[in-house]
Amino acid sequence: WNKQQRLQGQLDVPLNDEGRRQAEEIGQWFRSVAVDRVISSPLSRATQTASAILAGHPHVTLETDPGFQEFNLGKLQGMYLQDPECRKMCVEREGRLANGEDAHYPEGENDADVVARATAGLQRAAKGGTIVVVAHGGTIRAVVKSVYS
Repeated sequence: WNKQQRLQGQLDVPLNDEGRRQAEEIGQWFRSVAVDRVISSPLSRATQTASAILAGHPHVTLETDPGFQEFNLGKLQGMYLQDPECRKMCVEREGRLANGEDAHYPEGENDADVVARATAGLQRAAKGGTIVVVAHGGTIRAVVKSVYS
C-alpha cells in the first residue's frame, strides 16, 4: 500500500514482505533490551511488528490498545494519493491546518482527536518498567507535534 501511495488509515492491512523484513530487524534490535511490556495498536501491521519484538521476550505477552491506532482517514482510507478527489481533500485539509482551523479528514479524525486517544493510551500504559509501544506514523507525528507546539 505504501509503495502504491495508497492511504491505509485504520484499514487493517497486514505487513508486506518489506514490512515483515523491517519488523524482524527491529525485533532483533530489541533482543538486547530488557522489556517488561509490549503494547500495540490492534491493527495487524502493528501487532505483526510487536510479535517480532516479543520473539526475543518470551516472558512478555502482547497487549493491544486502540489508542495507538493510526488516524481514521475517513473517506480517504483506501484511496490512492494520485486520485484527483483524494488530492483535493488533502489540499483542503492542509489549507485548514495552515489557517489554524479544525482539520478533520472527511468523515475521519483530526490531530486533536488522535492526540487525545493516544495520550489516554500512554496514560493507561504508564505503570512502570520498560514499555514498548507499537503505533503508526501519523499517530506518532501528531503526538510529537503536540508536544513541540
